[in-house]
Amino acid sequence: MMKTMTKTTTLFLLVVATGCAAAGPARTSPGVTISQVSRVEPLRLATLPLDPSVPHGVPVDYEIKVTNPFDHPVSLTSVEIETMGSSGAYSMKRVRHAFSLTINPRSSAVLPIRAWVQPLQDTDTGDVNGPVTVRGTASFTSDAGVMKTGFAARVQ
Repeated sequence: MMKTMTKTTTLFLLVVATGCAAAGPARTSPGVTISQVSRVEPLRLATLPLDPSVPHGVPVDYEIKVTNPFDHPVSLTSVEIETMGSSGAYSMKRVRHAFSLTINPRSSAVLPIRAWVQPLQDTDTGDVNGPVTVRGTASFTSDAGVMKTGFAARVQ
């Protein structure tokens, strides 16, 4: 009887340990994803402005989705994004957007941002529509302290 109970207890502990391992590590910062929501205007329309205060290149709109997995609110303070490498449809130098947005516990927020990019490839018609890898860092504050989340995505 004792041997069967030990096997049952061991099996139970093994199942619990496996379940905990499958759940993955606990989140230490909010989740962040990025997606491109606008097309890149045709390269032939991307003329360089005469006014030096106007950015060169063309605007691209993105959406940043932030998910707060915690039982307490977090405040998004900034997002920095840039393209990786010099291949793809366009390049973007590091851009920083400041925020003061509180995200409630166990909820998400979607934020629009815009960045100016330099087209690198175009089609016969001047369209810029190839994939690009964008990476970034989101910074947060909360009662638990300062947190940063890195993210990356292939967008088009």
